[in-house]
Amino acid sequence: MNKIYSMKCVAQNYAWGKQGQESLVAKLWSLNNNKEITNNKEPFAEFWMGDHPNGPSKIMDSNSKEIEFEEWIEKNKEKTGEEILEFNESRNNPKNQLPFLFKVLSINKTLSIQAHPDRELAQKLHKNYPDIYKDPNHKPELAIAISGLEAIMGFKPLQQINQNIQKFSYLQNVIDGNAANQFSTVINDPNSDENQKSQVLKLVFSSLLNCSDEIIKNQLENMKKEIESKIEKGIEISDEEKLAIKLNTQFPNDSGAFLAFFMNHLFLQKGECVFIKENICHAYISGDIIECMARSDNVVRAGLTPKFQDKKTLIEMLDYSPSQNSKIQKPKQIDSFVSSFEPSFEEFIVHQISVPKNQLYSYRQNQNLSILLVLFGSANISLSEKIDSNHDLSFFKIKQGDVFLIPAKTQINFQTEQESITCYSVTLGNKREKI
Repeated sequence: MNKIYSMKCVAQNYAWGKQGQESLVAKLWSLNNNKEITNNKEPFAEFWMGDHPNGPSKIMDSNSKEIEFEEWIEKNKEKTGEEILEFNESRNNPKNQLPFLFKVLSINKTLSIQAHPDRELAQKLHKNYPDIYKDPNHKPELAIAISGLEAIMGFKPLQQINQNIQKFSYLQNVIDGNAANQFSTVINDPNSDENQKSQVLKLVFSSLLNCSDEIIKNQLENMKKEIESKIEKGIEISDEEKLAIKLNTQFPNDSGAFLAFFMNHLFLQKGECVFIKENICHAYISGDIIECMARSDNVVRAGLTPKFQDKKTLIEMLDYSPSQNSKIQKPKQIDSFVSSFEPSFEEFIVHQISVPKNQLYSYRQNQNLSILLVLFGSANISLSEKIDSNHDLSFFKIKQGDVFLIPAKTQINFQTEQESITCYSVTLGNKREKI
């Protein structure tokens, strides 16, 4: 009979995370590691599952001894799956490794204005600045709302951006006049092509990010006074104005607050998702999410953060095309209990497994090594090919916070009782890329 392996996983305590018992990440980490949360003021931002060197999980053997993930996966190639082995070979990876990094995020405060590099740029950044960009991998990613997610992502339609610039004097004062005029002229010219429109958007965006700190500070103060005056007079303020005030409250005197007038403001409901390709500007604002990405921790930041900012790189790398994707999507239903999140990139595919109480369900979707997270609930599971809960004594209980490494081609039989279970499984995607 096949065996699955319990994982002990790492929490990242970034400042933007929800604190203590309010954080889903804290709860998962506490249950997963059998440790109590002793400080309710400590932020718990991310729960990492995988073998990335910045937060590798431990694998538990049959004697409950911890094994380094890197050691386990190198010694158990036969359990990895042929396609992951082929993937690593095609990428010239010196060791066997997962192609993805799996996370849960609990977001209390806006993350930085950021984008993730494509493979070519990631290799260049890692070569030139290895202390900042610590791996040579690209980082397309998927965000799935657990309860909900607020975010900004991609640029608004160009006419909306132009209207905002024309409407608000404080925007006019932080954007170079020539840049603003070129932007308005080009986007209103019916003969302008997509490349010309992208270039003038880049020009305006660059002008904003490169505006002096003193001007930004003064114009944010002007913005605040203008919006407060509207509220006092009973004038309804726009969604953009509300968001700009929120961002400025969290990060005073930061030019990133003005991006409320430039970027799409998204609200994802439970179970909805967004696929974030390389070079797309975005920032999460609040919520709890499942996140999966290519195996990388590369982030290029340019605002709303005390961390290192690389504005020049971000300005040059971004996708400014009006057709860029920031669309909210729903998963594909595989059967009554499984939904599939299938990005256009190859590194991963994510399944949500939701089994109601008093059900018996057999799940076998992984042709390659996978990770299984129990997000909510509990169930008894068996790895036997025979599904008979009355006679099969190999059933054992799994519960919230449990994380397992599942060898390739393993069947998992879920038997729920008085409680339902919700799990997420991630494995190598099924869209092979030729490189």
